[in-house]
Amino acid sequence: MLTAMRKIAIYTTLIVCCAYISTLSVVGAIEYAGIGAQPANPREGEPKSVNIFIHTLESGAVQDDAITLINSTDEEKEITVDAVDSINASGGGFGCAQKSNTQREVGTWITLEKSETSIPPQSVETIPMIIQVPAGTSPGEYNGCIAIEEKLPAKKSSNSGGLTFSTRIGIRVALTVPGKFSRKLTSPTAEMNKKEDGGIALNVTVENESVTSIDTEVSARMRSLFFGLLHQEVGGRFPLFRERKKGFGFLFEKPFWGGPYVIITDFSYDSNNDGEIDAKTKAKNIYTFVMPDWGALAIEIGVVILFFIAFIFIVRARNKRKRREKRREMQRARRIQQREKYRKDSANDVRKKI
Repeated sequence: MLTAMRKIAIYTTLIVCCAYISTLSVVGAIEYAGIGAQPANPREGEPKSVNIFIHTLESGAVQDDAITLINSTDEEKEITVDAVDSINASGGGFGCAQKSNTQREVGTWITLEKSETSIPPQSVETIPMIIQVPAGTSPGEYNGCIAIEEKLPAKKSSNSGGLTFSTRIGIRVALTVPGKFSRKLTSPTAEMNKKEDGGIALNVTVENESVTSIDTEVSARMRSLFFGLLHQEVGGRFPLFRERKKGFGFLFEKPFWGGPYVIITDFSYDSNNDGEIDAKTKAKNIYTFVMPDWGALAIEIGVVILFFIAFIFIVRARNKRKRREKRREMQRARRIQQREKYRKDSANDVRKKI
């Protein structure tokens, strides 16, 4: 039983960690310390519902749900659970507001059965909650968090100054009010910086003007201007939250051969929310010249010298062939002249004898 509970806690912790690292961006210092949380009612056919609370609700609709809390430690844990709004994190990512902040949207739409609980060691507890979308809410996506925090007594010491530091986990709540709205990405930009090791750091941004999140395929390709050879492709699939500008950073390795290159960056997305990638926006191409490695430079210089020697050899051989052909033409012309002179002399001799 103990081992099973540990496995559940580890699995849950990994789920929350992945949800924040890959799609959400965690607010604050996340230290799981044996405390886990996840949606209690993931839906079949909706893989994201394993990591986040995701619902499509009409204006004025009510939805029952619940959150599962897990204590995989050997101590009893005092836990607080609060519904809070989302905030813009650094770079356009997702973050959770503090519970001390004034909640204005999703943080006020969720009512938890209780906001504090005590979980025995190696135990799980599920807390029901009700989500109610206010009547008259405009179509679009609305985000919030269920914030879970360990309640610790204040520690008084000269180092801490009486401050308390505890584990805080936030699980995203994504609510969509259906209706007519467009999905569009605009203002794509791309900038590059050359690193000391010769690599190229690429910073790209794009703005989501929509009232809903858009999963976006970002692709950045570095191609040689010689024959269009692909040096490296970077990118990935990222969520762009509603009405936010998001930045991405990528790194290209230094091309061994160097030379002129172009960096092409585009953003592909589903503009109709039907699961099909059907729209694309593109940042302005970046052109740059990369110095080759010393080894590549030595090889390139050697190749140039060889080509130069081969060129000289070919030119000399060509000129020699032309001179030889010219001599043959001159010899042929002299022979023709001699035969013509002999013919004329012979004809004159015959006339004289007659």
